[in-house]
Amino acid sequence: MTGQTKYFSPYAAVHSVVLILSLFNCCSIISAENVPFLLQGDDYAKQSAVAYDKAVDAYLRAKVPGVDNQEVILKLGELYYSHGDYEKCITELQSVYVSTAVNTRVAKLLGLAYYRFNDDTNALKIFESILPAYTDDEVLYCQAQVCERQNLYPQAKELYEKVCVYKLESKYKSLAIQKLENINALAKNATIEGLPEEIRKLVKSTPGTEKYPNAGAIIVFRRESVEVKPDSSTIVEQHNLIKILNDRGKGYGEIELDYDSTDEKVELVFARTIKPTGEVITVGKKHIRDVSRYMNFPLYSNARVMIVSMPEIVDGCYIEYKARWVVNGLIDDKHIIDRVMVQEYEPVIGKKFILKVPQSFAVKYKPYDPGYVKINLDFKPVVRENKDNKVYEWVFSNIPEIISEPSMPPYSQVTAYLQMSTFNSWDEIYRWWWPLAKDKIGADEAIKKQVAVLIKGKVLLKDKAEAVYHWVASKIRYVGVEYGTAGYEPHSAAEIFANKYGDCKDKAILLISMLKEAGVTAYPVLIGTRGVLVVDKQFPSLYFNHAITAVKIDDKLLYLDPTAETCSYNDLPYGDQGRYVLVMTTSNVLVEMTPVLPSENNLVKLDMDLAIDKNGKIMATRTLTTSGAYDQGQRGWLKYTKPVLVKESLKNRVNNITPGGELLDYKISDFEDLTKHVKIYTKFSGPKFLIDAGNDNIVPALGGISAGSVSRETRVYPMDLGMPNKSVSEIVLHLPEGMSAKFVPVPVTENNKWFKYINKYSLIDNITLKFEEISEDFERTVMTGEYSGYKKMYESLARETDKQVVLQRK
Repeated sequence: MTGQTKYFSPYAAVHSVVLILSLFNCCSIISAENVPFLLQGDDYAKQSAVAYDKAVDAYLRAKVPGVDNQEVILKLGELYYSHGDYEKCITELQSVYVSTAVNTRVAKLLGLAYYRFNDDTNALKIFESILPAYTDDEVLYCQAQVCERQNLYPQAKELYEKVCVYKLESKYKSLAIQKLENINALAKNATIEGLPEEIRKLVKSTPGTEKYPNAGAIIVFRRESVEVKPDSSTIVEQHNLIKILNDRGKGYGEIELDYDSTDEKVELVFARTIKPTGEVITVGKKHIRDVSRYMNFPLYSNARVMIVSMPEIVDGCYIEYKARWVVNGLIDDKHIIDRVMVQEYEPVIGKKFILKVPQSFAVKYKPYDPGYVKINLDFKPVVRENKDNKVYEWVFSNIPEIISEPSMPPYSQVTAYLQMSTFNSWDEIYRWWWPLAKDKIGADEAIKKQVAVLIKGKVLLKDKAEAVYHWVASKIRYVGVEYGTAGYEPHSAAEIFANKYGDCKDKAILLISMLKEAGVTAYPVLIGTRGVLVVDKQFPSLYFNHAITAVKIDDKLLYLDPTAETCSYNDLPYGDQGRYVLVMTTSNVLVEMTPVLPSENNLVKLDMDLAIDKNGKIMATRTLTTSGAYDQGQRGWLKYTKPVLVKESLKNRVNNITPGGELLDYKISDFEDLTKHVKIYTKFSGPKFLIDAGNDNIVPALGGISAGSVSRETRVYPMDLGMPNKSVSEIVLHLPEGMSAKFVPVPVTENNKWFKYINKYSLIDNITLKFEEISEDFERTVMTGEYSGYKKMYESLARETDKQVVLQRK
């Protein structure tokens, strides 16, 4: 229907009039009397578009090769300019401007086109080329606008003043008068005395390093407000005042305001630097960049960031800024989630969060406080209500900074925080999310052909799943976009396959589609990786930063992360392990926990054989075999390191074992094959291995424990031991003829809740020395109350394992 009735004639049939009235029945200004004029306007609009196209065509045909077409080009440029086609106008005029800059008509129009096209650099260049000889009020005003956008207020003021004394009255004169008033008002705020009274008082009263000797900056206040409108739009405002103490705090001078351009708009209300002298420097356009987060990946161009580089940051200054986001729409048009992280890595004097929602919204909130730092926190909000809205307000004051400790847990596990959500159940999240994804799952002809190649000759579902997973993990480029950053809805599997790149949710959808084609059941999984807020099974919310895949084989779920290009089937990146996840099946949602893989999964096996000749020189072989997380690391290093640098690294390792050693040969297994462990074999020689000690020789330490990780006397936070892992070393040392062992350390063993350790030297037939070391970590954490005992035990082991073998001549 729309194609047939795109344009109407005033003499159209009665049914067309009825149709128009039905289309506009929601607008009170449309009546039967209006319809003829509306139709006539449509008719003229159509004629105008046709006439514009004809005019462009005529001017283009008017160009004659080999003659001066400047006048024709100028007229065509004027036509483009009048219709807002500034880029086409620039293209035309630039061709003659280069050769005839003296033509002020061309220069003026070109400068104005650059100005309208927001190309300030070229606009300023053109304007300056024709001024002051050419004094046109429009040019003067537009040049002043450019200067103002570039934060060149003195130049802008001078140009506006010229417009104001222009002999003729014009719209530019009245606009310039208003602009001058604004600049003069801004000039009054060029010192601290022009700022609001509250800010002046805080700037004058906030303490410094005398009270916060470890701080790089002081968060004087953070204020955030979220207002949900009845139409499901949201207004978010953030207002921050931060005192910079030293170089460590100057990073706050780079402000990043993230937004999704699909349904969000961000505005910098104001930003200023307040110098210790009291001078105020206001942020201008030249300090602001608005860029794509993922410039090289057009699929995610909606993920953007406004970057504000605060000017003139020095020790003792303050930065103050206020930003506003307008968000069109809520999650599923009716849900919100939010959080407030209370403690930061710098001291916070004041923090306020305000949430305003319609009465129909049932907001749930829940506080979490690990209690490592004693803070007087009141998580109960002040609530105000009227017939239309509910307002929740939380205020926190005098929050001490987090002082980092070695091997401490992630930020989200050590700070108090508050979660808010309007979701009542995980099923509610599923009913919103699953429709976003289910239609994106499917195989086109290209995908079907690729799957057929991958599973050819394979019978077991496990083998098919492994082949498909390894292909997607290694052949589809991963774009590191956190889940939700570029939207919650994935792209179609066909689109990702064609582009050969995708973010986490897209790679998961492609993997599921290919597995389905291979006859394997698989589901998308939402996961918050290590460092993200831990999922509370009793508090449905949407704090997931990643998406992976669950494969169902023999009624068991196996988790696969297709973004981990070096991770084998049956393995899982450390950050994905031990996390509550949402498994989105075709009929419901499952809240499950991913496994924590045992220590044997993450194995480093070292085998080394050294033969010492009578002159003390050595000939040796060394083989390093890895699995699990160590495999992932080795593959990543080998894949992205130039071969010559890999060889150089192996040479360095040889030199560490025997200074002056020579790498004779090396072999590296096919690290691209994710079904096999990585093996690195080296053969080397060295001029010397043993350490002289008078008439004796000492064998360098072949293993042992360092107590550096337990150097702190006490801990505020638990000690994070990382992933369960195991390392096994077997080193065989063939002694030269005429040399025997004078001293061999006794075996050292330890087996406790955290780890198992064995350090053992053996002498075989008095001619071969064998060293065995096994270190296996079981647990991931040492709690603060356990640290003292752990420290004592670890230091004792370090002392016991520092003994070395002493050799003597027979």
